Amino acid sequence: MVTLERATTAPSGDTVWTADGTLRAGIEPVGAGERDLAGHVEGTATHRILLNGRAAVTSRDRLALGERRFRILAAYDPDETGRWLVCLAEEASR
Repeated sequence: MVTLERATTAPSGDTVWTADGTLRAGIEPVGAGERDLAGHVEGTATHRILLNGRAAVTSRDRLALGERRFRILAAYDPDETGRWLVCLAEEASR
């Protein structure tokens, strides 16, 4: 089970992450890396996370597994049936 976390902006301007339910998930490592995109270092997908297709997850959200945090880079329905949602994610630095 993973916890879905949604970002909100506090009055101070800081980003605050709030738990918004738990989801069954399968997590698979797919690699790690960085790339330089026009002078900006950008992370690449480190994990593929499989969720139930009813999960309303976007790239503005993140998933938590214990102390680990996964920033969602993309989410898509692999066979367009609505049964599954695949998230490509980057594990946040500890």
